[in-house]
Amino acid sequence: MKTIHRKHGIGRLVSFVLAFSMIFAMVPATVFADDTTQTIYIGGNELTVKTNEASYWKYNEGTGEIKACSEAEANVVINAETKHDPASAIVVNLRNVKIYSNSGGESEDCFNSGIYCPNTFLELRINGDCSITGARYGVYVNQIRITPFDTAAKLTITGDNNRASIGTYFPEACALYSSGLIWFNPGCEHTDFSVILRSSTKTLKQEKENFFITVQQHLFLPVPICSAVMRQNIFRMKTATLILEIRVR
Repeated sequence: MKTIHRKHGIGRLVSFVLAFSMIFAMVPATVFADDTTQTIYIGGNELTVKTNEASYWKYNEGTGEIKACSEAEANVVINAETKHDPASAIVVNLRNVKIYSNSGGESEDCFNSGIYCPNTFLELRINGDCSITGARYGVYVNQIRITPFDTAAKLTITGDNNRASIGTYFPEACALYSSGLIWFNPGCEHTDFSVILRSSTKTLKQEKENFFITVQQHLFLPVPICSAVMRQNIFRMKTATLILEIRVR
């Protein structure tokens, strides 16, 4: 009798294990994805970084390569600053650097964008005179907030299809693509910040209709791109404490 009960118990255990295995196999792999790392492409280079750990990179403007380096050498710094809303953002500080897409003959968007970050909110912080250029997209993001981090901050974003590799062709080169919001944040301590958008095919922005300008105590002002174009290609906002200029070329 004991043997029969033992066999039944083993049978039930095996059935339970098999059923659990089948359920486990049906769960999408994304449920178990590692959320401790983030991926971003800079100049066509894929970088996987820790979400809550600073990393320091030296981008070579001549070769288009990017390598890990010391903090003092870095012109690209990732996740070293305090994260605001959202906490899941990837925070990228550019320091007086000019970034260019480097496709190596590949046609994918990630290799033909100056910065490519389609799955994570990008917090882009600018130190000094910086530029980002891509053969198809200057910047391609899910959502983006751009903030100056010193008084010399200036940013030029360019889509230039003339940079496409031999054998690839892009009928449009977009300066700034976002599937969500685009925020320009002048910052509380900066009196002058300019953002220049350029496109070799006159494709300046796609998806959302408005830029959002953040000024004083998180006031959001929607700014249609058509307004910038109609006013001599310049949108200039001035308050008592700051000047923000979006120049469309």
